[in-house]
Amino acid sequence: MSRKGLYQWQKQFRAGGPAALRGGVGPPRAARRLGEAHDPGGAAPALPSEAFDELSKALARIGELERLVGQQAADLDFFQEALQHVGKAHQRSGALGGTTSTRSSSR
Repeated sequence: MSRKGLYQWQKQFRAGGPAALRGGVGPPRAARRLGEAHDPGGAAPALPSEAFDELSKALARIGELERLVGQQAADLDFFQEALQHVGKAHQRSGALGGTTSTRSSSR
């Protein structure tokens, strides 16, 4: 990606907002969708570059958090299954009725 191309995108975006970037390659699709959702008519007002940077950072953070939630859900499922497996194994070993390895404290 050339620096010149980035400056052209920035200039187009400042001049016409997300609608001006539809002619070719532009910013991430998620940023365009948010701009269109803001104004369903397609003529969204131009965002200042600071707001666009903030939006890009927020979208990246949302992606990070979604991945983290997915990983935590997978971990939770794993540990729930492991706990059930250990509980079943504990029930089986206690149900055999074998003698204990230590003597009772009461004589």
